[in-house]
Amino acid sequence: MPKFSTFLYTLLLLIPSYSLAAESVLDTLKSYSGGQQELIASIPSVQTENLKMVDSPMRGLSGEALFSQLHQANQPSRTHQFSYGGARNFMYGTADQVNCQGRMGIYTFYSRVCAYGNGGDGNSYQGHGDQNRDGVVDKIINAEHLWPQSFFGKATPMVADLHHLQSTFSTPNGRRSNYPFCETRNARYSTSSGSKLASDRDCFEPTDDVKGNVARAMLYFVTVYHDRSICQAGCNYNEFWKDNVDMFLRWNRQDPPDEVEKYRNEMIFRYQGNRNPYVDDYTLADRIGADVFKKY
Repeated sequence: MPKFSTFLYTLLLLIPSYSLAAESVLDTLKSYSGGQQELIASIPSVQTENLKMVDSPMRGLSGEALFSQLHQANQPSRTHQFSYGGARNFMYGTADQVNCQGRMGIYTFYSRVCAYGNGGDGNSYQGHGDQNRDGVVDKIINAEHLWPQSFFGKATPMVADLHHLQSTFSTPNGRRSNYPFCETRNARYSTSSGSKLASDRDCFEPTDDVKGNVARAMLYFVTVYHDRSICQAGCNYNEFWKDNVDMFLRWNRQDPPDEVEKYRNEMIFRYQGNRNPYVDDYTLADRIGADVFKKY
């Protein structure tokens, strides 16, 4: 068993709230590539009774009825104390920890390269040179809010909801800013993975490796929080959300959840008490349909 696999297995056994059956972990630990050459992660397949929540109550539902049911079923736990600092610590130190080429670290979201380090402080993760070839040597990682925190006034629980937070190098995080997601052929900024800031308008295209992840986070955010103030100062709701629904649904189909995303969803559930249902079953999004999403 690889060195980090042994570490992860031991960790899962020692921490009851994060443990899976020992036999299941031993049987399912494996190297994960997913077409991403720089990621070597030992990830246990997710086997959980909680997935039944997505199955039987939602079976047969579609459209508005399904959207409403998912909104009710996936509200953040009221028993969890949402703290942005705590969420970042958990994301860096647990949910996003992988075996990066034999060393512990984080596989950064927009750049798809390893930042070596461990623990819950983003300042502890170091790049080595200009890994993502964007012209900047990043020394830290940041917590990227896929739905910009300025749009909802940094209010809880949204600011600390890990289902739309990702670990990124500081430079691509800053270049994305609070711009909408898009597809573009022309870039004024880009990483070697293919994430880029458009040159003809203010929008950001994530690399193909994470387009589905972005889509499912955005679909989740609107499903759960559409009835809150999520588009305040500087937010054009049509440009940011409604005009992009068809694109998000396409990204969701083209880049289905992989084992890393499923594992992360499970870890977040055990931390904050709710799931991203579109990671558990990505076909739910098309069962709801673009017309319903565009209403919210």
